[in-house]
Amino acid sequence: MRKTVVIKTDLSMQRLDQIQIGDLNIQLTYDPNQNIMSFIFDAPKKTFPDDPTILKTVTEINTIWGSILRSTNFLAANANQNTNKTNSTIINTGGKINLIQPLASDYQVNTGSLNPIFTVNPTNGNILYAAIATRSFPVVTVANITQVGVVWTYVNSQTLGNAIDVEIWKGVIGANATVATTVNLTAAAASGAVVDVIEVAGTKGTADVSATNSNVGSANPDSGTTAATSTASEIWIAALNTESDGITPQTNPTNNFTLLDGASHPAICLALCYYIASAKAAADCTTTSGNGAWVGCITTFT
Repeated sequence: MRKTVVIKTDLSMQRLDQIQIGDLNIQLTYDPNQNIMSFIFDAPKKTFPDDPTILKTVTEINTIWGSILRSTNFLAANANQNTNKTNSTIINTGGKINLIQPLASDYQVNTGSLNPIFTVNPTNGNILYAAIATRSFPVVTVANITQVGVVWTYVNSQTLGNAIDVEIWKGVIGANATVATTVNLTAAAASGAVVDVIEVAGTKGTADVSATNSNVGSANPDSGTTAATSTASEIWIAALNTESDGITPQTNPTNNFTLLDGASHPAICLALCYYIASAKAAADCTTTSGNGAWVGCITTFT
């Protein structure tokens, strides 16, 4: 008995005819006329269990050819002795923007660097987006970001009161990128620093429009509102930093944004929010938090 699983995702079109991982044999084909890539492999039926959580995980990981290698390792590790075979097809959605793997984060106090680590190596051709927040007096900012196989550049930032800072950076992934990122600060952040990093496929990483905002004594951190975007298909990245009381997180992002992190640390709280747009519009994201000083910035990317 064979089972068919269809996973919609984006693929970089590199030729790869066959993969052999232990007893797992995978044969791959690509039809340029229909823009469909397929792989058929002999594996226990347990390889693709009916658990929707596992299927969702595999869907998110199977984004490009390099990720297929990683996912097949995952699949093989979850196989059992059942002799039923699996037939799987992946369909290319034509470059649609989507996130690749779980958020990489790091939080430190009174240190000059942050070190978020991904679960798997970032893939050549994708883009990393980072939100960094600091709280210290005098204000501490990001000096640079380093990572093997990735070229990082500054995009946008906002500071307030010589004490809190929030920034957005982007990383263009090349060959042999490592899982570890190092965010170097201009000094040790006495009250704390946080970084969140995501990997995104289907985006060129070209900044379109940006905005910044700041306030004291408001419970609604706001990224600021950009001008209308120039293209319909973009990813909008908002970064919001609040002076945390160690209790109140950031929640309830507006305008259909998805909130990542938002955890309240003793003196700082960072929210990385994103929205995958399909129409031209002005971009803005607000969250709910405790009353206090906050800074926000937002940039849209094609």
